[in-house]
Amino acid sequence: MNLPDVEDLLGPVLGFFIDGEEHEIVEVFENITIQFQLDEDTFMKDGKKILYDRTETALMNLLKAGLIERTDEFHFKITDSGLLESKNLNRLTSQYLKKFQFPIEVEKNGILVTYKDIIEGMRYFMDPLELLVVETFEHALKYEASIIEIYVDDDFYVIKDNGRGMDIKEFTEYHQLKIPEGFKKRKMENMGAKIYIDRAEYIITETKYEKTIRAGLMKFDEREGIHWIPVEPDEFILNTGTVFKVKLNKEDRGKINKENVIRILRENFNAVLLGYYSVKEVRVNGERVEPWRPDAVDTHYFDYKIKDASIKGFFIRSETPVPEKFRGISIVVSGRTILRNEYFHVLDKVILSMYGDPYRIIISPMNFTGMIIADYLKDAKKKSEFNGEPSEWDSFRRIVGNELKLWINELLTGSWKWYYW
Repeated sequence: MNLPDVEDLLGPVLGFFIDGEEHEIVEVFENITIQFQLDEDTFMKDGKKILYDRTETALMNLLKAGLIERTDEFHFKITDSGLLESKNLNRLTSQYLKKFQFPIEVEKNGILVTYKDIIEGMRYFMDPLELLVVETFEHALKYEASIIEIYVDDDFYVIKDNGRGMDIKEFTEYHQLKIPEGFKKRKMENMGAKIYIDRAEYIITETKYEKTIRAGLMKFDEREGIHWIPVEPDEFILNTGTVFKVKLNKEDRGKINKENVIRILRENFNAVLLGYYSVKEVRVNGERVEPWRPDAVDTHYFDYKIKDASIKGFFIRSETPVPEKFRGISIVVSGRTILRNEYFHVLDKVILSMYGDPYRIIISPMNFTGMIIADYLKDAKKKSEFNGEPSEWDSFRRIVGNELKLWINELLTGSWKWYYW
């Protein structure tokens, strides 16, 4: 009897998981030999290895389609989608499985869009390489890293952290690349290096959770979409954590260097670099990254409680003009600067109403900077929400506005409090 090919194996392999139990690939292989009534003659020469490889390929195709999932390093089980598809196993072909893989098409305002469309939309306001740095650093924060190391050269961007690592469920979901409910939002959670997948030659993700190491390689193809396969870990990680290794495309090689990465980190995660979060050390190509600090003439600190949450931060009048990216007040949520250059209009209005035009010289917007840390606003990150009327933002604006008026009053009446960084 001839050996079944991958197409022949898709239905039987999925059917083996209908019992809902966890199974190893060896069990699947043994079931296939029985189901197809393969004898020793069939396995002459390399027949056994060929069939095992084909069974493994069929299993991986079902995994990529989300019809089965990993439960640990060696075991798999059927998913809810797999149970639905198991009602008609005969229709399972590689062509049919493509509907579960990317490019995924989703209806948005009556128009079909792909995963690539959505990623490009998310990158509309930021350079792809900058967003790669931002999203991977934010991923490290999410997984509770205290040390984050970045290495960059002409060919690769690599970021390594000592966070808790991804467990099997998180690792599998990360690679399945499902578009969640609410995909119309510009921000999708837990993107990590995937934000760059359509531009990368490949991305290797290695993670260690407790004592288990896992690794996967992702690639993007214009016609076939995004695919991933498990690979052998390089064991970069000593304890726990995650490593993203991104091979840059030819167009982007040489466009990102140590100085660019440091600038991006300061502009987007200065609160982390200042020590407001659990990260103790950030390095780029071995150099410790220091935060941006103004030439402070005077500083006003504050810390408020709102129910179980807190708002804390500072306002600074600088002796020298503040770089444009740091002017006004930066609003930080979960370590990341989500809004910047806020309250210029408030500053100017307050000075004019309280003291008149001559006092603008004392505190100019060019010399004004500040930071507000409000992690409780993690569900209201967009500019439109900030300018809207949700109760969280309403109380936030009131507190910050009052604190700003208090500080300006202290400055302009001579009751100054002096602080230095």
